[in-house]
Amino acid sequence: MQKRIANKIILAEDREQQNLVRRYLERCGHGEELRLVSLPAKGAGGSGEKYVRDQYAKQVQATRSSLGRKASAILIVIIDADME
Repeated sequence: MQKRIANKIILAEDREQQNLVRRYLERCGHGEELRLVSLPAKGAGGSGEKYVRDQYAKQVQATRSSLGRKASAILIVIIDADME
């Protein structure tokens, strides 16, 4: 039997990317135990790509520190190709 991933964390630039990944995981049967990292504030300036890069190390550290011995987790990071 395939081992299920207990915690799934999604780090994305915007709501559309979060929804894309969330719906894909749900369609594949992995819709439970999802945590969405908060999005950058609207009108805060800067790019979503920079926000994701800034948050990446923090999320990796938080994911690793929250894991128990038998727990499993996956951090899904998504950025798109535009630089705006």
